[in-house]
Amino acid sequence: MQQQISNIRVLVHVVCFNNEATIARCITSVMEQTGFSLPIKLLVTDNASTDNTADVLRTFSDANISLVFNQINLGFCQAHNLGFLRAVKDNDDFVFILNPDALLKPNTLATLVEGISKDPLAGFATPKIFRTSPDLSPLSI
Repeated sequence: MQQQISNIRVLVHVVCFNNEATIARCITSVMEQTGFSLPIKLLVTDNASTDNTADVLRTFSDANISLVFNQINLGFCQAHNLGFLRAVKDNDDFVFILNPDALLKPNTLATLVEGISKDPLAGFATPKIFRTSPDLSPLSI
């Protein structure tokens, strides 16, 4: 069994646009992460969705979930840059970028942090991505 990772601050940032069908499961998979002594922080940025994504996001009330609702679509990169700025201001140790249609296994973040922490020259890590749909259509899990 994996030990608890102590005193490491992880921010997961999700930028979404019209992801009402997938965002709730994505958020739940982040909040169910295991292996940390400090809670995982989740920042979800809605890039001016025109569907019901904002309504789905508002159903989550957890002190470790922050929601940002952009009035205009800033695009993927600019929205994530603002997330990184927040992580720097909050002195987070790691930032994990997650797409709104992705799901994490419960130990994904702990495994990544444990692995990247072993190499002081490492600056980036990514988990193995599994797809069950060869045509890249959204998965129904």
